[in-house]
Order: sequence, then C-alpha cells, then structure tokens
Amino acid sequence: MSTLNDAANDRVVSPAIQCSDGKIASACRVRPNLGCTLEHGSAVGLCQLTVVCTPPLMPVKVSPPEGTVVTPGTVVIFAWDTTFQAETYDFHIFNAQTSAIDQYMLTGLKPAEICSGDTCSISLKLSLPDSERHAWRVRALNNAGQSAWTRSIFTFSSKGAQ
Repeated sequence: MSTLNDAANDRVVSPAIQCSDGKIASACRVRPNLGCTLEHGSAVGLCQLTVVCTPPLMPVKVSPPEGTVVTPGTVVIFAWDTTFQAETYDFHIFNAQTSAIDQYMLTGLKPAEICSGDTCSISLKLSLPDSERHAWRVRALNNAGQSAWTRSIFTFSSKGAQ
C-alpha cells in the first residue's frame, strides 16, 4: 500500500477502465487527491480520483498568424492557448511544400516549462531556406493519446516582407 502526498505521483492503473464515454482505456492516468492511499491500483478510504481517458483537444494557435514573413536573425515567438488535460506538447517546423523535416522538432515539452497562464510559447531564432511554404504546428499529448496537429503556413525570406 502506498500513500500519495503530491500530485506529481500519478499512477497508471491497469487492467482496463471503462470511461464515462463508453470507451475502454487500457491504461488511464489516475490523479489522487493529496493524502489519498492506493492499494493494488484501487483507492482505499476517502479518495477523489481524476481519471484521464480521452486525448486532449487540438491546441489553438495564437502567433505567428498564417502568412507571417520571418527574416533571418529574428527571434520568433510561437504561441498557442493551453490545452486542457495536456501533459506534454510536440512542436514542429517543416517545409509544407516539400514535406522536408527541418531541424526544429521538439517533443515532450512540459507545460510547467513553456506555459504561463493561458498561453504556451517557444522562442526560436530560425535558420531556414527561403520559402513561402514553411509551416509550424503543435499538438497536445496525454496518457490517453494525442490531439491532431495544428498547422500555420509562414514565409521565411532573407529579403524580408515584399
């Protein structure tokens, strides 16, 4: 038997749990309240448990907006609204025309490290080939799955806005 005294000590419970939406989750994350005691994956005593059985919704992007022109040497702030029940985020910049994967793939970003209030953000100084078809995207993840990717096209131009 173990007593959980801090919310960071989430437990993954098995076997399968049937969620309120009828879906079966093979491993749901359980967040017990402070001082809750778990024995063999079951709550003992008066416990309130939060079971996360659905993936988070797709993040809503804030900036830069579609069509932004980015120039070399400029620090770009990529921002989106926090997503309920997101445990991590994946962020990616790629060329939408050629589908080339550039060096900007960041995974497992923790909300505590990149979010403040209702907004998450990453600041990057980009070095990309000139193109009107670069894109940035972000998705939210939790133990139950992942959201769809957002997608926003931007131009990277060494000549600046035309």
